[in-house]
Amino acid sequence: MRAPLQVRTSATPLPPPWRSLTVVDETPSTNADLAEAAKAGEAAPWAVLVTEHQSAGRGRLGRTWTSVRGAALTFSALVPTPAAPGWVPLIAGLAVADAIEEVYAVRPALKWPNDVLGPVGGVHEGRKLAGILCELTGRGIVVGIGLNVDHTQDELPVPTATSLRLMAGSDPASTAPPHPDGVTRDTVLLAILTHLADLLSAWESDPGRVRTAYRGSCSTLGRRVRIDRGTGSVEEAEAVEVDEEGRLVVLSQGRRSALAAGDVTHVR
Repeated sequence: MRAPLQVRTSATPLPPPWRSLTVVDETPSTNADLAEAAKAGEAAPWAVLVTEHQSAGRGRLGRTWTSVRGAALTFSALVPTPAAPGWVPLIAGLAVADAIEEVYAVRPALKWPNDVLGPVGGVHEGRKLAGILCELTGRGIVVGIGLNVDHTQDELPVPTATSLRLMAGSDPASTAPPHPDGVTRDTVLLAILTHLADLLSAWESDPGRVRTAYRGSCSTLGRRVRIDRGTGSVEEAEAVEVDEEGRLVVLSQGRRSALAAGDVTHVR
């Protein structure tokens, strides 16, 4: 049996500026719950909602996100709406990648606009590790993150997914340097929250630095991609840039265009 989240009973304080963290045993969607609480005035920026099991999680374009009780880290965080809000899902992905590198010493890749993948060049390259869904409310932006932490191969929702356990080559609950007490979902959660707050703060003071960091981690750039704009047609193009607004700039038949939304698949 996997250990439950301990962060709600831990003596470790939340990293500032986070103000509240609630853990529930089960809910259909942490994003829906936190967005509703924000709209009702019951949640303010820097609030976090975590669940042990999400029964009806949502992804982009109406997709579902399946979680395994005790294996996934599934949570939503309400953050203030910054300038250029289109960058928030990209910043959240960068925060997840930074946290995983800090805790596991493995650097995942980012896929525009909202996926965290296995490291480039490894056996897990291109396999989905985490998904992000951001929703704008009148009180801020709800950032939903679903991260595969302790899944075995048989527990993954699709063959093209991976988990930290598989990617890092060890059980996150085991005792392993540099965390002598064992790496738990709590450790990963607090690391993500720390990096997310730091990056949002950096965005306000030096957005150019954050853009550069994201572009350096985005494995979408410089490769062929398949684009579904939701209009019934699919095209291939070369991903050449992430612009100042967070849009993906692609080159097709000598013409450049910018995508603010759409389904992008890496072409192998």
